[in-house]
Amino acid sequence: MFIMPVNYHILHYCKFDVEKYLLTTKKYTLIGITCVMMAMYLGRGLSLNSKLPTEIAYGGASLPFVTISVWFLKHNLKNTFDAT
Repeated sequence: MFIMPVNYHILHYCKFDVEKYLLTTKKYTLIGITCVMMAMYLGRGLSLNSKLPTEIAYGGASLPFVTISVWFLKHNLKNTFDAT
């Protein structure tokens, strides 16, 4: 997953199209992060499922992702208002 930006860099950076390079690298990185988050969520849900009911286990497994998402959105909104 995270090797794709490296491969893309090796093959295409010599073309000096920096905007396209950054856009494509960001796309590959976001795909990798999404896959890792899904794997972490399912692994955490399965580990909690052995001790808790299914709804509580998977609900509890989503709490770190919800917390990070809320923090990220709040942080980005604060930076947007500071920049203007």
